Amino acid sequence: MESKAKEAEYLGSLKEKLNRSFFILDKPSGPTSHKAAMLVRNLLKIDKVGHGGTLDPKVTGVLVLGLGNAARLLRFLHSDKKYRGVMHLHADVSIENIKKIIDEKYLGKIKQIPPKHSQVKRVEREREIYFFNILSKKDKDVEFEVHCEKGTYIRKLIYDLGSDLYGAHMSKLRRISHGNFSEDLAITLEKLKEAIENKKVEGYLIPIEKALLFLTKIEIKKEFIKKILNGSPIFRNYINKVEISKCENKECNEILESRRLKSEIYFALWHNKQIIGVYRKEKDKFMAEAVLH
Repeated sequence: MESKAKEAEYLGSLKEKLNRSFFILDKPSGPTSHKAAMLVRNLLKIDKVGHGGTLDPKVTGVLVLGLGNAARLLRFLHSDKKYRGVMHLHADVSIENIKKIIDEKYLGKIKQIPPKHSQVKRVEREREIYFFNILSKKDKDVEFEVHCEKGTYIRKLIYDLGSDLYGAHMSKLRRISHGNFSEDLAITLEKLKEAIENKKVEGYLIPIEKALLFLTKIEIKKEFIKKILNGSPIFRNYINKVEISKCENKECNEILESRRLKSEIYFALWHNKQIIGVYRKEKDKFMAEAVLH
């Protein structure tokens, strides 16, 4: 009981940080993404946790979680995904033939119909495959890696590829990155429990200011903050300055710039060194997409 009380006291002292952070869970095989998010919510004793992209129960790996207010900002993160998995062939096919079919039909823009068990409408959709690499082959098991647009069904991708290879199914899958969050940042539920016990949770939190660094910054004048928090549009006279965020090294800045170009419709609203909202550009003003209180 004393240990639980100390944990609750410690997490209470972190309440503001928890409410404005992302957490990268290494989801285990078994629970749904929703269930995994609820397990983290219960461990951290916070009111709300959202996830940034469903993983099938058996699929492991990177599950980006928005804690508290950060859950409202998940949709502004870059959402391309990378996966590593194993495809089991129903007939022995050479690596050369597999690569040939991939190059011809499963790179770039492809068409997919969501699988029957999915919760979205089963109509043909276009998705982009940025790369689809074959890493190794042992008998009929083929290890692969895919970088794709959000909403791509990897199990269906493998099934469709298999239809050109005498049949195949996915036997194993792990998400290794979501946007700029890689599996190196992902923490298991067991490590999270240890971090709570050892009072080291802060080291695993990603503040929203760091996660959204790629968005151009709009700093608001103090006298207009109240209006902004009530969802007011931002007019030019509200703005103190507009600034492009930068890192300390060239490689980081190149990554920021590439991500900024993909998200130039959105801008981060700052006051007192904190993000207080995300706005979109609309003609001569900025309109609220999400405001944090």
